[in-house]
Amino acid sequence: MGMLEISFVVGTAAAGAVLIGVWIRTRHHRERIAILALVAGLLATAAAFAQVATVVFPIQASPERTPSSSPALNASSSTEPSPSSVSEPTAACKWTVSSGLARANPEKAGNLVFCPTRINNGNVPITGPFTLEGQVIGPVEERRNLFLMIQAARNTCTTEGKPPAPGRFLLNQPVDFETGGGEWEYFDDLGGFPQSVTLGRTFQFATGPKDVVQGLYDRREEWRQEGITRLPPGITVLSTFKVAPGKVKGALPCGG
Repeated sequence: MGMLEISFVVGTAAAGAVLIGVWIRTRHHRERIAILALVAGLLATAAAFAQVATVVFPIQASPERTPSSSPALNASSSTEPSPSSVSEPTAACKWTVSSGLARANPEKAGNLVFCPTRINNGNVPITGPFTLEGQVIGPVEERRNLFLMIQAARNTCTTEGKPPAPGRFLLNQPVDFETGGGEWEYFDDLGGFPQSVTLGRTFQFATGPKDVVQGLYDRREEWRQEGITRLPPGITVLSTFKVAPGKVKGALPCGG
């Protein structure tokens, strides 16, 4: 109830009190009855006005703090995350636990994930030509520029006991990393040199401009014997994986 309504009720009560005083001093019966009727009417009017004012002008209670106004609860509310906070789903590697797997080092380079490579269908150590199956997860435009090189471990040797060439070699056939969700495969025929089965091998995922990579293929005769001993500018090795030396009967020890 506002101040205006309160003033009206108080004024009405005061007028009633004055009329009661007049009633006391009045001796005539009719005048007393009239005064009492007038006082009763004033009181009834005041009561009715007070009730209407309470309905039309309700008392405004101060708002209570709800749990949602708490910063701690707001932080844990179930609001939808913004699009920028939702990470894109990432494909899973085809092989994670299996025999004959070679893990890449490092397993991630930039936006590319190098999954474990399956060697010879899990039949290791190798005893001759072997297969490789792997997967590279990442943007197509980055996978498109990938290629593989191979380098023999210097602490291993051929079945004849001879050391390997020092440099890197391009694969006989380029590997396609672009299609099939980054899944790739390769058949290694030991370079047509079966005595190399006992060499340890390091396969290298590399990237570079297409013209530079093509230049390496075009100069194959220059590095056929010793390998690529120095990479040209623009070629970067991103990751590697190893294939352990094969085992065959009658292989000579290194230097033998």
